[in-house]
Amino acid sequence: MRVSGEGCDVTLKVTDQSFPGHKLVLAANSTYFRAMFGLREGFVESSKNDVVLHDLDPKGVNAVISYFYNSKIEINADNFEAVFAVANMWDVKFVLTACENYLRVHLSASNCLGFQILVHQSSAFSENFRTLLDDFVNKNFMVICQHEEMLIIPVEHLEKILKGDELCVKSEEIVCQAVLRWLRHDVTGRKQNAARLLLAVRLGLLSDSFITLVLFQNDVIQCSDECKNLLRQVLHHSESLPAYLWQARHLSALYLFAVCTKNFIYIIGERVMRYSIATKEWQDLNVEMPLRNYIIHCGLVAHGETIYAIGGLCNAIKLSSDVTQQSLTWEGLPQTVVDHYRPGVCLLGDNVFVVGGCDRAHSDAHTVVEQLDISDPHAGWAGVVSLTTPRWGLGAVVLNKKIFAVGGFDTDNRAPIGTVEVYSPRNDTWTQIKPLNRARRRFGIAEVDGTIFVAGGFSEDSSTNSTSLKTTNSEKSSTGTQSKSVIAA
Repeated sequence: MRVSGEGCDVTLKVTDQSFPGHKLVLAANSTYFRAMFGLREGFVESSKNDVVLHDLDPKGVNAVISYFYNSKIEINADNFEAVFAVANMWDVKFVLTACENYLRVHLSASNCLGFQILVHQSSAFSENFRTLLDDFVNKNFMVICQHEEMLIIPVEHLEKILKGDELCVKSEEIVCQAVLRWLRHDVTGRKQNAARLLLAVRLGLLSDSFITLVLFQNDVIQCSDECKNLLRQVLHHSESLPAYLWQARHLSALYLFAVCTKNFIYIIGERVMRYSIATKEWQDLNVEMPLRNYIIHCGLVAHGETIYAIGGLCNAIKLSSDVTQQSLTWEGLPQTVVDHYRPGVCLLGDNVFVVGGCDRAHSDAHTVVEQLDISDPHAGWAGVVSLTTPRWGLGAVVLNKKIFAVGGFDTDNRAPIGTVEVYSPRNDTWTQIKPLNRARRRFGIAEVDGTIFVAGGFSEDSSTNSTSLKTTNSEKSSTGTQSKSVIAA
């Protein structure tokens, strides 16, 4: 109807192009048009048949209007900026979500700074994605600073990045070299920012030889009395300088996960390694992982030869292989309803369950349980009855078609817990059973031949790493069938 013009009562005019449409359809999909065409709002356009729109790309307008009529939209590198500008102005929630998902999938060290600037300038993106971007930049800065994009970002944005405590670098010299590289890109236009950016570097952590032989010999520094005075004060450990210049950054630890499929054992961290059960050989995989540093604070589970990483900063992604099992790629999944940091994750049938967890600050554990049908992931996450006890750092495992939520950490009492509860899908209930012999959090857990094994983790004092393990004899239930107990030393 729109293409033929049948029943159209409005025409949107963008530069030299016209887009016929129906006010009712536009208003139903956009709060912007709902306000414009609403009689109570007093918009002049409400009574007009032609509406002139400024500062929009016709390419984006056409894509979004087409979505209004056929519920389909394709976002790519050529139209992203145009589509986002239109969706943001018109407040089209679904398209804005599609734009965010596009950025998630295509995030890399070569484009993340531009993404970060865009996301922080707009309220259209989720807080989870802002956090993910910030952490990605912090953890990959040593690679990011080698890309051309860093040379063209505004001084304010570079300064904010360099001042962060979470910036992950092997040495402060790397940060300083990034500053010098940015200054060299446009010496005339940027030399006045030299001292400002040097104060974003932890100058007190630089060696005296680096300051003397590199910084004092730099052409930009030599032309700035302010920079030279600052560096002299650092060399003399002047107490008038800010204390943070001598404070180390909070370097992040390396996280490693091991997960088994039918044919392979995978080790996943900053890179992916795979051990072939058939050939008994390790292979260092060249996996394109735009979110590789976000496989942290999450749980991993395998279904066939596909690995699912759920919770934490990555939220929900999967590692899939082609039919040859040689090419692997990370793919995005629908986002969970709430954040699950350090949750329990397990697989029951074709459903991935994410159990409990906490917020990003690890300040509040929760009881939320969600499930995703991996045979139809587009249906999204569905809620499951909540745990009886809030917990994070727990273990989740399946036995006899039931889910066991084991141990974890209680944020209210600030201590590990030993309670165990079991979820019955048939009854849709959680039931408390006999607790662990020792309360613990962040441990290893597995089911082997009908017995659940718990190993390692942190006990009551949060510093003792318990690694002992033992089995238990099976017991007869009242029905005469064998039942197994959760056991731990």
